[in-house]
Amino acid sequence: MKSVIAKNEFTAGAAVENISPEGLKFPLVWMSGYMPTRYATEQLDPIQARAIVSGEKGDELMILSVDTCIITPFTVSLWKRMISRKIGMRPERILVIATHTHSGPDLTGLFGGVSPMYFARVTEGVVEAARKAWVSRRPARLFMGCSTHNIGKPRRTETGQYDREDSVVVMQWRIGDGVVATLVNLGCHSVVLPHFSKLLSSDLAGGINRKADSFFGGVTLFAPRIQGDVNPNILGDDPYHQNGNPEELERLSSEGFASVRAAVASATEMQYEKNSISRCEIKVSLRKAWMGLMKSPIWAGRLSFDPLSYGIPASHFKIGGVEGAAFSGEVLTCLGRKAVSGMKEPCLLISYCDGYYGYLMTSETFATGGYEPNVSPGPMDDFGSLFS
Repeated sequence: MKSVIAKNEFTAGAAVENISPEGLKFPLVWMSGYMPTRYATEQLDPIQARAIVSGEKGDELMILSVDTCIITPFTVSLWKRMISRKIGMRPERILVIATHTHSGPDLTGLFGGVSPMYFARVTEGVVEAARKAWVSRRPARLFMGCSTHNIGKPRRTETGQYDREDSVVVMQWRIGDGVVATLVNLGCHSVVLPHFSKLLSSDLAGGINRKADSFFGGVTLFAPRIQGDVNPNILGDDPYHQNGNPEELERLSSEGFASVRAAVASATEMQYEKNSISRCEIKVSLRKAWMGLMKSPIWAGRLSFDPLSYGIPASHFKIGGVEGAAFSGEVLTCLGRKAVSGMKEPCLLISYCDGYYGYLMTSETFATGGYEPNVSPGPMDDFGSLFS
């Protein structure tokens, strides 16, 4: 960069790449998140990769999102290495997020997968989004604001759990009256479209992103917050099989974006502070033997020699002085609130980051049983060195 950075200025760059499967036959694109599996026959809206990078001279931090349900740690590691080779950024300073749409392409192979040709296209788009964000960095001012949302509802009511966390935390980088990037941290599953839909879609996350892009300018990135047990608020709907449609998607995207606008309206300017990130693995006792399949090198991208526990990757970071934590799984409200209590609020909490290892929850919730505990490696009560 040739721009001179003033004392209280941040740097920021952002980019979005279309990774939709145009020109490919749709039966080659299976959609992830629901069983039985489905393949896409039509496309409702764009599938995208988005990137925001802030910082320079060693304190850079990149957040990158992909419109898919989950990503394997193996794939995350591949993408980070490719990005690092392309722009020279250290892989450990890159956070890769799945927006968790259940109507996006299955990049894991669990639900049918996609063709090698399309996976290569996605990979190319991810790396290109990172590169464009990197080279577009400019001096910018950073603002942060908070609000609440009412687009989600608890789905574990059969076990007596009615809690949800309704925070909306928004960070926005601006140059003059223009917006470079907007980071939206909001907790609600991106699953408005139903389990029988064959419409390829970025769903709720993409709907909010595009509305914010259009209104603010720049690039918006939706980072899923505490949402493992929070579904879109569709009246009369089954907790696990959404019966939404494109009209409900438009309604909920608009309501979610209204909460984003409220957060931006309350935003205050941040004083300059360097970005930082530290990483650790949180040990979880393996309670569901079949979940041990996610420890295989094909999924995890590494060998594990401990058959009785998981090492769940987690990150503690700061963006311009705002604390955040990121977990490689679906964070339930019970665990998310515990993590938030260990940070100075307002803070960021990111789910589905740097891979996926199932639902993450406390021992009390794990003991209540139900769907989420059955697809969880085990309870997580001790954050160990995450905040040390």
